Amino acid sequence: MAAEMNDQNTQAPPPEIMKELEELRIDARLGKDKHFSAADRTKYLNMTFGLPVIIINVLLGSVFFTAVFEESFRSTMGPILAFLAAALGAVHTFFNFHKSMEAHRAVGNRYIEISRRCRALIRGYQDELVTKTAAWEQLNELLANYHALNKEAEAFPPTRRDFQRALTKKELRGGDKGELIEMDQVKTPNPTPTPGEGD
Repeated sequence: MAAEMNDQNTQAPPPEIMKELEELRIDARLGKDKHFSAADRTKYLNMTFGLPVIIINVLLGSVFFTAVFEESFRSTMGPILAFLAAALGAVHTFFNFHKSMEAHRAVGNRYIEISRRCRALIRGYQDELVTKTAAWEQLNELLANYHALNKEAEAFPPTRRDFQRALTKKELRGGDKGELIEMDQVKTPNPTPTPGEGD
């Protein structure tokens, strides 16, 4: 009889605080994946547009260009290469890929922090180290941080492709289920309220 009651308690649905924390954890992780994907993309663009400019400028300004190539080639290709370097440099400067890459990484790291704090709070609640009242208070703080971060991230929006890559990562992780304990298997902590704790 006791074993049956214990099994029923184990199979009880998780409290709302656990659902909210898990949902925020998954959303923050998705935000992290989007911005790290965007950071990888802008890093590639930074190299694609920046490296040729350096190589062309070094080539045009070196003795190698005048010593190896004939005058007719230099007079034809020199202006073309100079124009190409200027065009690539202008695009590179306009989009500022390096700054964008750093911004996406910074935002992604802050999403990681929120996700990890949610995970730690979930585990603390499961181990009965955090009361329900304290968990709700910390959740509200995390939600405020999450919404503030979303507003800041609007200045560096990921592309649709970045979002699709993030969703693909989520699916590869099994839809972000099971990293902690399956939410329908979560054992609700001892329902006895602590002094000063309200439901």
